[in-house]
Formats: sequence, C-alpha cells, structure tokens
Amino acid sequence: MRMNPSPAFQFYPADFLADENVMMMTPLQRGAYIMLICHAWRSTTVGRLLNDRQRLSSLAGLTLNEWSENEAAILRAFRVDEDGHITQKRLVREWEKQQVRHNQTVAAGKASAEKRRKPSNERPFNDRSTTVERTGNPSSSSSSSSSSSHVPPTPRAGGVKRLNGIPATADEVVAFGSSLRPPVAPDRCRKFFDYYEGQRRENPNGDIFWVTSGEAVITHWQSKLPSFGTNNGGGETLNKPSKPRTLKEIARDAAQ
Repeated sequence: MRMNPSPAFQFYPADFLADENVMMMTPLQRGAYIMLICHAWRSTTVGRLLNDRQRLSSLAGLTLNEWSENEAAILRAFRVDEDGHITQKRLVREWEKQQVRHNQTVAAGKASAEKRRKPSNERPFNDRSTTVERTGNPSSSSSSSSSSSHVPPTPRAGGVKRLNGIPATADEVVAFGSSLRPPVAPDRCRKFFDYYEGQRRENPNGDIFWVTSGEAVITHWQSKLPSFGTNNGGGETLNKPSKPRTLKEIARDAAQ
C-alpha cells in the first residue's frame, strides 16, 4: 500500500491547545489521539483511517478494552464518515496547503531551468560592435571607400587586419630595433609603439593603420623608428597623440 510520501506536517501548538475536544481528553486519550493523527498522515488517503475498532486500538497503542472505554472521547476529534472511515479535517487541510506550496516550488524550478537552457538570441549592440556581430555575416563590409582604401591589407592571426605590416605588440618593435646598427634602445622602441598605436585609425572595413601627427598614412614604419623622438631626419617628437578620428570623419575626408 502506497503511503503519503511527505514525512512531516505543520503543527500549531496554539491551535492544538485551543481545541476543546483535545483539552477534554485525558492524558491517555490525548496520547492515543496523537498516535492516530500520525498514522492518518501516513495513510494512503491523507487524514483518513478505516473505522475498525480492532485496527484503531492497535494503531493508538491501546488494548481493545482501553479503546472501548475511551473511543467516544477520541473520535470527537475526527469526522465519522458513512463509508466506514474517520477523517481528521485539519490534517486534510494541512496536506492540501502543503501540496499547493510543493506544486508552486516545482513550477518555479522548471521555469528557472528552462530559462537557463534557453539560449539568448538577442544581444544589444554598441558602437564597438563589429560588422560580424551586427549582421552575422563574416563577409559583410561597408561599400564606402576611404583615404586608405588603396593600402593592401596585411591579414593577421584571428582574421584581424593591421595594414602596412604595422606591429601588434611593442615586443615586435623592440626586436626590430635591436637588429638595427646602431640599435634602437628598447625603451624608445616601446615609446614608438605606444605613440603610433595611439595614432591608430580604422577604415570603414575595420582595418587598422597608423598615421603621423599630420594624418599621413604610414606605409613603412621601420624607416621611422631610428629617428623617432629626435628632431633629426624628420622623426616625430614625443607629443601627446591626437584624438582618433571617427569612421564618419574618415569617410567624409575620402569623399572630398
């Protein structure tokens, strides 16, 4: 026989002590009553027990004679049904409330799990979002031309393009500077990289290139390294990089 799977129910001491039927019981009757409601909770139909004297006396822990003497007082706390059962109505109400809470918890858990499993198909874009992020098409690009559109792209790992072979790290500049005769000091190489990386621009296709302080595109950065930071040979001094131009400004200049 399947029993109620819930192991416990709410017990309200104030209500228990306020029940006149309970307070009129003797200690023996009250103990037998508590035994019966515990068995009724574990019953196949919660709150109900078969109204059989032999069975009830056994469940209550009384002899048949003790049950016969105390039966009337104990059963006043139950409803005697016509189908041969007794029902503890408060126990049934507690079971129903417990089921409502259980079902709400299960529904909330399922909804939460479904939300976690469901992938997000929409993500807000901002001004830094790439063409691939906006269109989902890696081949999509702007048809607008720019002042640097004639510069052949130099593809790098990951598909990012840095035009004219410009280095991606200061270490690349340091390595090249050390190969020159006379060599260029590592500190000056790093300042060179930081300066021109601050001068980086992007064309409408997202390609990166370096420009001078006069906005001229640098096509051979290696030739500028030896004289960088000096006033000899046209090298640029260590001025603060100008503010990068926007794509709109580059496209406007290209149209002129």
